[in-house]
Amino acid sequence: MTTPRWPIPRGGGSVFDTRLYALQRWPAHISGTFDNEPTLPRLPVPDLTETCKRYLHSLRPLATAQELERSCAYVEHFLKHEGPVLQRRLLQHEEEQARTSPQGSWIEKWWLERAYLIWRDPIAINVNWFIITDEHPVSRDGGFVDPLVRSAAFACNLARSYLMIREETLPAQYARKTPLSMNQYRYIFSTVRKPGEQCDSLHTYRDQRHFVVIVRDYYYEIQLLDEEHQPLPEHVVYAQIRSAVEQTPSSPPPLSLSVLTAGRRDVWYRARSALERDTINQRSLDVLDRSLFCIALDLDAAPQALDDAAAIYLHNNTARNRFFDKSLVVVVTANGRLGISGEHTPQDAPAPSLMLNIALNLESSEQYNAIASSALLSPTSVPARALPIDTSALDVAAYEECNASVLTAIRNVSVCMLDFRAFGSVGIRSLKCSPDCFMQMAMQLAFHNMFGEVCATYETAGTRQFRHGRTETVRTCSEDTRSFVETPKHDEVLRRERLDKAMASHIEYMSASSRGRGVDRHFLGLRCCLKEGEPVPEIFTDPLFAASTTYRLSTSNMTIGDKRKQLFSGGFGPACKDGFGISYIFHPDRCIISITAGPLVDVCAFREAFHSALIELFSLVQRTNAHKQGKDAARKQAKL
Repeated sequence: MTTPRWPIPRGGGSVFDTRLYALQRWPAHISGTFDNEPTLPRLPVPDLTETCKRYLHSLRPLATAQELERSCAYVEHFLKHEGPVLQRRLLQHEEEQARTSPQGSWIEKWWLERAYLIWRDPIAINVNWFIITDEHPVSRDGGFVDPLVRSAAFACNLARSYLMIREETLPAQYARKTPLSMNQYRYIFSTVRKPGEQCDSLHTYRDQRHFVVIVRDYYYEIQLLDEEHQPLPEHVVYAQIRSAVEQTPSSPPPLSLSVLTAGRRDVWYRARSALERDTINQRSLDVLDRSLFCIALDLDAAPQALDDAAAIYLHNNTARNRFFDKSLVVVVTANGRLGISGEHTPQDAPAPSLMLNIALNLESSEQYNAIASSALLSPTSVPARALPIDTSALDVAAYEECNASVLTAIRNVSVCMLDFRAFGSVGIRSLKCSPDCFMQMAMQLAFHNMFGEVCATYETAGTRQFRHGRTETVRTCSEDTRSFVETPKHDEVLRRERLDKAMASHIEYMSASSRGRGVDRHFLGLRCCLKEGEPVPEIFTDPLFAASTTYRLSTSNMTIGDKRKQLFSGGFGPACKDGFGISYIFHPDRCIISITAGPLVDVCAFREAFHSALIELFSLVQRTNAHKQGKDAARKQAKL
């Protein structure tokens, strides 16, 4: 992913004209935020035979000869019978979508519903993502960071990010010279996922001017922008946040709205419906829904270790003091550490990551000290407005059951961080390897070293070169990766040959997926074209189909390509009980890796296996490169 390189001014005074800043610094070829949208091509419908061929190839490392023979028969039958019928329906669906929704894609509605909104399982761990940010400049200089001051500063910085989207002065993004869809940026702010009985709904509100602070499960409305949609002075925002903390009781309420948003969606739907019978509750929830974002002040937590911080940002150990339905919840702890909890439905990580990175780059000691100084001179004259939630209408037994299930889900997920400092993207590129490809191969090696087998693996590929494009699946585990990890370690020449072949296979699959020619989104579209009462084709009921989509390694590269200052790290929950969720960010001299795990596997043991695999792979490539260079030099010398 390539992002535009434009300078971000240091410091964060309350005067900041985003229009002037953006217009003065755009490279000549960069377009306005959404200018490229009408010119982007539509997401293609892949060729059916090509998709089935790629699908069978992805099954080979996971199957016995007998299982593969059976799957081949299912695919052959599908290509002759149901497949062409479903493909024609899908192409007709695309033609209709092109007429009725010319700026969308054939999969957009299906993807939102099938991948996210119809899920009834809790979203806090199964859907949402988290981000860990770097220390504040004041903290890096050895000073104490007041969480209220940092919250006020970051809220104002986020307001500036928001205004770049609202005023369409954020430069459009390009991958090299290819324009990318910016549609996801419309849904970063003022977006909420509302629970439904059978299917949730997504809502985005325009022209909002407030955010919500959460303290000990109490909610407060904070004004951030004036009537002309310009940021209020930072000391005024600080005063409101301080007022919210001063108003907050010492003990949280017995029934937590946050826990309900973390629980099963049907349970939360019934609870919210009961709450909204009260007009005050209805208004409070509406203010929450419409807010630009939330800031959760965890004033009883002061994580020092990265593992502890990651757990707080993922689920807060108790699922309290959040509103997991919001697309963006900033979390600030008592020691001034800052992280993000995000709802995944409206956008993928690169979009909010870039906006958060802009806000982080505006943080400075000067900004912090200016707010802290004004806070000492002026009293709390601007009160925050409490958003009361009367929970008396809730079914207490149902709430307790929900709370117990949430705590069980939290206990069943472990999280740890790997701050890998032996090398980073610069070191990997010095080996003439793609950093992402190198990381994926190290993951395959780590898993095989730990379990003695390979597994279905998911990596995210971006399809933003298309209108409203989002993602496609890269099925990393291939015959070539299995061949590499199973090669005896003493035979380095053969290992290197097979590694090169595995990396080439991965790059080819990534390229195909990025061009909209992967397997999984196409298969989803075909399944969505089945009419009510029609039998599901055997290709989709095949146990091997389920095995190939049970991703024991669910992975994503969250590096956004912004070299000014990178987000520290981020992560998400595992996809299955015996699997891992792995997110990684490359820095020039290090790699920050987040690992989550289900209850049937050991997250710390995998961290050690991963660390060892990275060292092992680097050493293998380094030695074989040196061996090849030596042979080449000898050959040249012999010719002389």
